[in-house]
Amino acid sequence: MNAFWESRDAEKRVLRECPHYLILYKPPRLHTAPLRAPDDGSLLGWAAQKYPDILAVNGHRAGEGGLLYRLDYETRGLVLIARTQKLFDALKGGFTKQYDAFSAGVENAPGGFPPFAGAIAARAGALQEFAIRSAFRAYGPGRRAVRPVPGGAPRTYVSEGVSVKTESGVMFRICIHRAFRHQIRCHLAWAGYPLLNDRLYGGRETGQGLALRASSITFRDGAELVNYALEP
Repeated sequence: MNAFWESRDAEKRVLRECPHYLILYKPPRLHTAPLRAPDDGSLLGWAAQKYPDILAVNGHRAGEGGLLYRLDYETRGLVLIARTQKLFDALKGGFTKQYDAFSAGVENAPGGFPPFAGAIAARAGALQEFAIRSAFRAYGPGRRAVRPVPGGAPRTYVSEGVSVKTESGVMFRICIHRAFRHQIRCHLAWAGYPLLNDRLYGGRETGQGLALRASSITFRDGAELVNYALEP
């Protein structure tokens, strides 16, 4: 099993502080942004106490300031926050985020999924490239989950990367440029590879955390190309 999934690092922290942006580490079981007012202990609220300028940015949602994307409650990894309106506006349409993920192997997708037309091969020891694309719709009680909408939908989201079979399952390294809620979790479940401990999408449970980590980000800060990655 890969170290990124076995690690239960529970410490939120600032990884890089720059005049135009912050890169933070979000541990599992922490909300990226407040779900309600007053703040219930989110990563964004913690960061805003140290860097109040991030809330002056006119962001995606009221009260989220320069937060460029959220990670799910159980997902760990990198979070990028713009400290200036100029950088937020330059990046709000999308940039490259890479995730590491792990599945126990082929499982039946839960209900509500259309037939999956593609294929992800995971031969022993071989990297297999893949791309999964769809629009999404809310699904289930409370609209907690999402389901893919294949075809010519106006807003298509793409998860592309490589897979490799290991002794205990399948490892994925996935890049996305423009993200939808639960995009990677839903896409991999659709393909038959729900993530370990992902109850919402039919993943096999082991009693440990969701096997998903935001491992690197690549974006432009003016003329500078920034590429920041967590340790393997």
